[in-house]
Order: sequence, then structure tokens, then C-alpha cells
Amino acid sequence: MSAFSLHLLSKENFLKFINSDIIGLGSALNICIPTELYAAIKRGSWKISKFCSGYILIVDTFPEMSVSNSDCFQSIPNKSRTSCDILFWRGHIYESTDVNLSRDVGHFLDELSSNKSVDNVIQLIGSLSGSFSLIFIDVEYGRIYFARDRFGRHSVVAKRFLGAKEDQFHISLISSNVIFSTPTLSEASLKSLENNAQDWFEIPASGIFVSQIAFAKDSIFLSDISLYPWSNEHLTLCPSNFPVSVGRILHKNESYIGITLPSLVLTTLKEAQQEFLDLLLTVIRDSVNWDLSFDKISNLLNSPDENWSGSFFGLLFSGGLDSSVIAALVDRCVPTNYSIDLINVAFQRVCPSQSTNDNTNFQDGNNLVSAEEAPDRQTALKSYEELCKLSPQRKWNLIKVNVDVSEIQEARVKHVWPLLLPGHTTVLDDSLGLALWFAARGQGVLHNPNGVEVKCTSSAKFLFLGSGIDEQLAGYARHLTTYKKFGREALLKELSKELLYISNRNLGRDDRLISAHGRMARLPYLDERIVGFLAKIPLEFKINPDLPKGQGEKFLLRKVAEMLNLNYASKQPKRAMQFGSRAAKAEGFKRLTGSADQVQFTNQCE
Repeated sequence: MSAFSLHLLSKENFLKFINSDIIGLGSALNICIPTELYAAIKRGSWKISKFCSGYILIVDTFPEMSVSNSDCFQSIPNKSRTSCDILFWRGHIYESTDVNLSRDVGHFLDELSSNKSVDNVIQLIGSLSGSFSLIFIDVEYGRIYFARDRFGRHSVVAKRFLGAKEDQFHISLISSNVIFSTPTLSEASLKSLENNAQDWFEIPASGIFVSQIAFAKDSIFLSDISLYPWSNEHLTLCPSNFPVSVGRILHKNESYIGITLPSLVLTTLKEAQQEFLDLLLTVIRDSVNWDLSFDKISNLLNSPDENWSGSFFGLLFSGGLDSSVIAALVDRCVPTNYSIDLINVAFQRVCPSQSTNDNTNFQDGNNLVSAEEAPDRQTALKSYEELCKLSPQRKWNLIKVNVDVSEIQEARVKHVWPLLLPGHTTVLDDSLGLALWFAARGQGVLHNPNGVEVKCTSSAKFLFLGSGIDEQLAGYARHLTTYKKFGREALLKELSKELLYISNRNLGRDDRLISAHGRMARLPYLDERIVGFLAKIPLEFKINPDLPKGQGEKFLLRKVAEMLNLNYASKQPKRAMQFGSRAAKAEGFKRLTGSADQVQFTNQCE
């Protein structure tokens, strides 16, 4: 599992850390040490600084990214050349209003360390645009800053310090994933995992948090936590059980969730769709060029595994509107000698033949419906053919991830549920989590319409996803209902709220599921430039309630798809991933109730 974690160590535990094996290390950090974390420590992917009578340790377990590269900011802890300060981040930061980002991460760290007043550090971090999570450790003043970008595209979670008094709130550990205090077992229930993780919570994407390192007896923790919100709206993301003092609003005068809106003079739909296409192409090209700088050091294209695809870029590909548009634009940006992986996940499905609630016959092959019959598999095949015709010089790898019913429960308990925590324990989280985890793993067969299909695992380091466009272009059925019942202003408010809360609802969870396989998600529809543009155009360009399903929702994106000659994809209706892949009913459940491990079986194949 790829992750990062920040630990606060007393002097006694620091000595254990320096001299320990994996068992002693777990004792020192007061956690169950995952083998990935231990391996990262052993290979040196960590930095440590002394503070008073304690130590601050930050560890990174992203082996593919742990390489020095002056062209971009890498995900490895960096220690200041002039002080003991440490900076760590993940993601793609493409712009700053205050700092030259063309230089290496050491330059940005030096800027932070040169003037460590809280106002200056907050100003520098607040000037960043892009997809990131960040931790800055100011050793001199004993402060730790941590933040997620304004949409929360990367996960950050924290553990409450258990030694605090009832009226106090302190943090003992910050990480990208929950690190359990005891090993997770194959027979564990979701409830037992929840109990194990009950002291963990997701850091909201509200703004920049500033905390003070404090000591009590033999313990070290973060106290006196302040929040500098991205915008007024972002304040609502911070839950009441995470008490913080509130500092100044970072983007108080911006009119849309802290984003500077462009000055647009658009009078026609045709102008809007051309501008949207050009901007989306720019965003994807910037992302691809950034990521290509890793090609020199990743060596993924020369993978020793003969079953690997050899690709550097991939997409989670349903064949629907959102992913097909991204695929066509990625094709325009990636060099033609690179292959592109189109990863499509579909679940085998139980179809019980008996009207009974027992599952004794569920493994009978006669009662299993092939993954090939899943709706997303059918659309993926047709859109793949369309892409091949539009760009025949490209090597498109359609990797069909076929999930057998027999695989689901073990993957759910061992891998998916631990990544859903903290908090994401609904039925929807369970089915979406399964679909996303198997898709991001990328193990399947390579589609070959004219011959034998061979095993294939995607080697893509960077995966493009279509997240966030439904929340901006009214892509859900409920949006049309709101529009017809309550009018345009009600829908505008609904869309704004959904986009604001996407970090709490989706993105932290999704980042954990994808990065568990050592991959990085790219979300072009949530780029600030795209969000700012779409916020300015008329609602009538986004949704046309007079058109039938598959034509009126996400109206502007459908027009862009037509411009790209994606004739099939442009007419596809919205289909949720858990239903299109058949993850939601793969095990034959009519519905799930309560926690995701409580199930009821259906009596018939629907």
C-alpha cells in the first residue's frame, strides 16, 4: 500500500526507532507496522528532525516517486538546506502567484524557511494551485502545517491523541491512510475495522491547518490547531467534532469556492464548446507534460514483467461520455510511440436459480452471469472501436478487468474496507470501493477481437478519471428533477454545494483506493481552470431539460464529444460505476442494509 505518515516520537521511542526491527518499530510508533512502511524506512524514504526533547519523523512509501528530479516536485520528504525544516507533498502543483515553481522543491522549501511567520507560510501555501496534499514542519518554532487542495484530491487522515482531557483535542499521527494498531484479519468484519479505526478522522479540505507541537510526560502531540479556510464556503466542511480556531479567509473576495473566475464574453453555445474544448486540452496537455518528466526515471516502459502493458498513462474507462472525451484528448497530448491503457472493470454476477435466501448454489457456474455482459463492458468495447478508428496510429490497450464472485469477499475485507475508513462505510462506499480498487489494480486480459486474449496488467503510473464533471454539468438524474421542480436557481445552489462537498464524499476515499496500487490519479475536470470556466457559463449550456435522457444532461460536454467525432459516446446516458460494472449486485444481493457487511440475497435475477 502506498502512503505517507508523520509520527511524533519521544526520545525513548526515537532510540527504539533507530535500533529496532519491525516489531520494535511498531512498539516505538505505537502502531502495527505495515511491511510497506517498514521497507520504506529501511530504504531511507524518510526524514527526521529533533525538536526539544522529541523527534518528528515523516515516512513516504511511494517507491516509484522517491527520486530527485529538478523538473518537478516529487513525493519524498525534503529537508531544508539551511535548517532542519521538512516539507512533504504529493500531487501536481502547476501554479503559484508568489513562488517560481520552475525550480526544484528545495527552492520552495527555502522560501518557506526564509520567513517562518505564520502569515508568510500561509500566504505561500495559499498561493498554490493544483492537486496536492502537503505537510510543512517548522522545527524552529515547533509548528506543523498540513493541507489538502481546495477540492481534496489527495487523502489526509489523522489520529486523535488519546491522552487528552475531555475538553481538549490533540492529534498524535497524520497519514494518507488509516494505520491500524492491530493487524487486519481476513475474517474481520467492517464493524471490527471501524472499532480499530475509531480514533481516526479525515482531515477536511477546508484550508490550511496550523498546529503546535506539545509535550505531556512521555507523550508528544499536536495541539492548538488553527484553520485558515480556502474560502467562506470551505468553513462548512470542517466538522463540529474537529474543534479549531479560525484564522483569516484565504480567498475572501473570490466569488466561487475560492476560485478566481475568468472574464468571459460568450454569447453562443458554439463559442462555449470551443472554449471548453481548448481549455480541457490545455489542462490535459499540462498534466501529461508534467508526468512525462517522470518517464526518464520510472523505467516503467521497460518493465521486467512480460504481462505488463508497457504504458505510462491509463484511464479508468467505462466507454461513456466522460472517459471517452478524456481518452480522445489524452491521445492528442501523449507522444504517438506511447501506448495508452483503457482499463475497464466488470463483475461476474450471481443469478440464483432457487427462490431461497441461502447461497449454497452461488458458486455453481450455471448461476453466474459473465462479466462480459455488464453494461460498462459493452459501452467500453464500442467506444474502444471508435477510438481505434479515430486514432489508428495509437496503440490502445483495452484491459478487461473481469472480477469473479469468488474474489470479492477477500478483497473487500483485506484491502477495500481498510481503505474506506475512516467514515466511508455505506453500501455505496462498499460497491464503489470494490469497483475502483479492482479497476485501479489493472489486472485483466488484453482485448483482442481477432485472437487469443492474454493476461495483462497495466503499468500506467498515472490514471485519468472523469470525477467531478457530473457535479458541474448537472449529470445526475436528480439534477433534472431539481430543475423541473424548483427552477434554475435551486439547481445552481445544488451544483455548487455538491462540488464543495466532493472532497468529503468521494475524493479522499478514491485517492486511497487508487494509490494503494502505486498509481496517481489525474482529474482534469476538477482542474481550477476548468471549474472556474464552467462556473461562469449559463446553466442552459450545461443542461437541456427538453431533450431525452442521454442528450440533455451534461449538454456542453456532449457537444465537445461531437466535435471530437465521438458519435457513440456522445449519446451515452449517465450510468453510475457501481451499476455499470455490476459491482453493486455482483453477489446477488437485492440490497445491502446498514453497514456494508450486512446483506440480503435477492430471489431472482433482475
